[in-house]
Amino acid sequence: MQSFLTLTLLGILAVSVAELPADIEKCKNGDGACLKKSIQTAIEKYYGGSREINLLSFDPLHVKKMVLKRNPASPVNVDITFTDFDMLGLKDLKIISVEGLQADLSGRNVFVGKVPEMRLKGQYKVEGRVLVLPVVGDGPCDLMMKNAEFKLSYDLKKVEKNGKIFAKLEHVKLEFVPGNIHFQFDNLFNGDKQLGDNMNVFINENWHDIWSEIGPTFTEAVGLVLEALLNAFFEKNSYEEIFL
Repeated sequence: MQSFLTLTLLGILAVSVAELPADIEKCKNGDGACLKKSIQTAIEKYYGGSREINLLSFDPLHVKKMVLKRNPASPVNVDITFTDFDMLGLKDLKIISVEGLQADLSGRNVFVGKVPEMRLKGQYKVEGRVLVLPVVGDGPCDLMMKNAEFKLSYDLKKVEKNGKIFAKLEHVKLEFVPGNIHFQFDNLFNGDKQLGDNMNVFINENWHDIWSEIGPTFTEAVGLVLEALLNAFFEKNSYEEIFL
């Protein structure tokens, strides 16, 4: 399934800072236990954005447009467009482990975590077939993902500016697997409630098959968010000054 995605990150870009705020512990390079604790603190305290550490707001995260184009060979053969919707719940992201972040920026860097509940609310328009059934509709939608596990891995490229070393993410890969998803599409079949209710039941009974088709685009969206958040932070804070 082909996709097109436009994200709007409503955040703050600030000047470079020399020190992390006092409530975020500085760590040694590669100290996974310390980094896990510090990153978790930053998520919990600064999900709404922080000029002090140059962190963009990521909960809620507004997505302007996401387009999924139909694939005739796919069992989920639909054109579906999501517009003006918000991702909610990333503030409750739990970091499980952190690897990498070495002093010389070498090696792969890996964050593993879990999002207990992530909600996506906005507008949709759909036309096509879901498995064996035709579907058409447009209106509000509400998607609830629970117990989503993720693994974010990336390389760091060294960037020298004004005699200091900065870092930039490269070769970013996100794996994102929800434990369950509940879909609610209102106004299916031009407002026919019985047909719409039946289709929502059918979609939710087959959520895993639906996710196998639309999942890569949602994963791309979350990956772009995390990449943008980390790059904004690394761009304005020299790598040496982040660590002990």
